[in-house]
Amino acid sequence: MSITGNQFFICAGLLITGFVTAAHADSVTTQLGYKRWDAQHIEDVKALLPDKASVESFINDMYVQANANNPVWANNVPATVGPYEFAQLHNDGSYQFVAVVNSSGPERPFYRTLAIVDNKNGKLSMTELKTNTLGFEDDIDAIVVDINKDGKHEIVVPRRLGDLVGTATPSPELDDIYVWNGNKFEQRDSSFKDYYRNTVLPKIQKNMTAKQQEKESTKLAGDPSHTSEHALWVRDHQLYLDEYQKEIDAINEILKQ
Repeated sequence: MSITGNQFFICAGLLITGFVTAAHADSVTTQLGYKRWDAQHIEDVKALLPDKASVESFINDMYVQANANNPVWANNVPATVGPYEFAQLHNDGSYQFVAVVNSSGPERPFYRTLAIVDNKNGKLSMTELKTNTLGFEDDIDAIVVDINKDGKHEIVVPRRLGDLVGTATPSPELDDIYVWNGNKFEQRDSSFKDYYRNTVLPKIQKNMTAKQQEKESTKLAGDPSHTSEHALWVRDHQLYLDEYQKEIDAINEILKQ
């Protein structure tokens, strides 16, 4: 079968179009590597990730690269992304991409992973920080924080202090603080004693006092005709008080270091 000139150009056009489309779909991560992630070029970098769909595609691509030698990854559920942003975490003028990630599937919507992508001389690499709580805050500004107001950003990772009994039962938690040490993100709670002493501890003590007052007023207002119901109410208040005390004990341990 012979191909006419017009047919040739049409076929060639389809091939070129298909190639460009495929290249575009597969090249966002590559393009991000080509860009410089600094203050001068960060807006150009952000333009490559205009929406959540593009961010999820990028993060999944990074997971595939990180697990290239792990055949199990091919069967894993694609990661979904919560809040995200570019932030200066290395405090050297460069930007890193931070995203809260759920890789457990839609039936378990727990965003327990913080994926941090860095661009080092055109080579993209990803670090993960994980929480053992039900998940990270749904607000990136509560995760990437300048705690000391010194222009340097830290990462806040919530940590459960005991076993998770259930979503209806209070579970004591404490926010750990991670900083970049030049090589990796390192837990450095003891470097922020003033923050725990002057910011975190007073909030817990205030909540504890309020809950104690509620418990006492509940005792006084107890209705003898609802004894069991009243006892459960008092017990629930005590569970919260126990939770606050464990959090206070954990902070005191940090302050001793």
